[in-house]
Amino acid sequence: MVTFEPTEDYSELIPRGEKVRERKPADVKDQFVPVSFNRINDMEWRIKYRSPLTGYLYIRSQIVRASYAGDDYDLFNRYFRDNKFAAAPSYRHLSNAFGYKDNTKPIRGWVKQLFKEGAFLIEKIDVPGKPEPANVYILGYNEQGKQVYYYDI
Repeated sequence: MVTFEPTEDYSELIPRGEKVRERKPADVKDQFVPVSFNRINDMEWRIKYRSPLTGYLYIRSQIVRASYAGDDYDLFNRYFRDNKFAAAPSYRHLSNAFGYKDNTKPIRGWVKQLFKEGAFLIEKIDVPGKPEPANVYILGYNEQGKQVYYYDI
């Protein structure tokens, strides 16, 4: 029967391990956004984690995947049937969703930043009765049953 006999190295390892355990992790704040798609529809969570990434995730949650009565721009027939993922929330809708009320300036900045980063393509479509065309955000496409998002590439 072999018994364990402490050596000189063993006596030094325990205090060294204790020092490592005492070390506290670096204080990291606002570097990561805890993402779960069931939380993206929670107004308080969106306000707490306001950022371009959260804005992107909210726009992504607005993708039209079926025909319904609220599809004012007919995104289902125009885009989804052509295997494109599209959403069309207005700047005002996004600013209200993130608690900015009528201030659309931060949202416009986020959209510009996300567009530069390649998160989506923007197409403008004419809307009857409105002076300006609406923005349609094309976030990705469906390729042989596989969903591909531009921001994930």
